[in-house]
Amino acid sequence: MPRIHPNIGSVQNIFFGRLYSSDLILLYRAVTGRYAEYPSLFVMTAGLGFFHDITQALGLVGAPATTALVIGNLAEIFYNEAVRDRVFTLDIPELRDEDLWTGWDRFTELLREDIEQAGPAPPKLPRLKFEIPKFTLSTEQVGQLPEELKFVYYIYRGDVEWIEYSFQTASQYAPEMVPLLSTFFPDLQRIMWLYGEWARARILGEEAPYNTKVMSKVILLSNYRWYALVGDLLSPIEETFTKTGFQRGLMKTADMLRVEAEGIPVVPPRIPFLLPRLT
Repeated sequence: MPRIHPNIGSVQNIFFGRLYSSDLILLYRAVTGRYAEYPSLFVMTAGLGFFHDITQALGLVGAPATTALVIGNLAEIFYNEAVRDRVFTLDIPELRDEDLWTGWDRFTELLREDIEQAGPAPPKLPRLKFEIPKFTLSTEQVGQLPEELKFVYYIYRGDVEWIEYSFQTASQYAPEMVPLLSTFFPDLQRIMWLYGEWARARILGEEAPYNTKVMSKVILLSNYRWYALVGDLLSPIEETFTKTGFQRGLMKTADMLRVEAEGIPVVPPRIPFLLPRLT
C-alpha cells in the first residue's frame, strides 16, 4: 500500500492543529464564557491521531484514509500558495530568498504527489457555503501599509481563508463529515471574528478589546510554533529543505509571528470578586 512520508504526515497534523487545538479552544472558553459547545473537540483530536497512525502503519487503506489525505493536502496546498503569493513577496531579505521559494514550492509539490499516490480522487460534489466574516482591505490600501502590517494582514487572511476552504472542500469530498463540521464551525467563526477585530485594530492603529487580544495572541503563537517546526520536519526528506535560505526564511516568518504575539499587551479586566483591591 502507498504511504505518505511520516514527516509529511506530522506536518499535516500540526498544520491542522494550529487553529483547532485544545489550547486554542480552552482560551476561547476562558475569554468568552462559552463552555458546552465543543462536542467535536475530542473527536477531532482523536481523528488526527488515528489518521496519522493508520496511514503510517498500514498505508492509504480504504476510502476514509485516502479521502482525509486528499482533503488535508488540498487545504495545505491552498494555504501554501497564499503564503507564497503574499507573505514571501514582502520586501524583507529573508523572505525574498530563492532557496526559500524553491523549498516551499517543493513542499507544495510533495503534497500534490501524495494526492496522486492516493489514487483516483473521491467523487466531487457541490461545495457547501461555509463562510466567515472577514476584515478586508483593498489592494491599494494594502499597498500603502508598512511591511510589518502587510505581514499581519496576509497572515490573518491566510488563516481565515484557509478555514473556509478546508470546510468547503471537506463538504465536497466527504459529505458524511458535514454534520460533524457543522457542530464546531460556528465556534471557529467566532474565533476568527475576534482575530479579525484584532487585525483591524492593529492595522488601523486602534485599541483592540481584551478578548480579541487574548485570542489573537494564542493564534499567532500557534502559527509561530508551526513555522518554527516545519523546517525541522521537512529537512530529513530532501536536501532542498536543508538549504540555509529555506530554513532562515521559515525562522524569519516564525520570529515575526512571535514578535507580533509578544507585542500584544494583555491585561485582564478587573473582576472585583476575583481580584479584590488590596488595602
